[in-house]
Amino acid sequence: MEDLALKKRSLVLLIKEILDQLNETAELKAKGGSAAVSMLLLREMCSVLRELEPELMELYLEVLPTLASATPPASARRFTEEKAMLSEPVKRRFVERMRDQLVKSAA
Repeated sequence: MEDLALKKRSLVLLIKEILDQLNETAELKAKGGSAAVSMLLLREMCSVLRELEPELMELYLEVLPTLASATPPASARRFTEEKAMLSEPVKRRFVERMRDQLVKSAA
């Protein structure tokens, strides 16, 4: 039971990070930037979703609309290519940690 609660909290955190990453990518592209690093990280974050157990995928689909509507618009934050590159290592570690908590423990 505790393991499921941890997975649920991890999934919510992953969804929030995906939404933030999507906003970052969209804003950088809108400013004419390449957003290459941001798009790569977004793909990595979303790749975890394809590996979810059916129960967690169901939870993802259930909470996504609520979390998406609560996410501030990209214009409320300032994203830069430099910030994206500097935060890349941290975000990669985050993705691996979420994959470990959500997927690998189920295998």
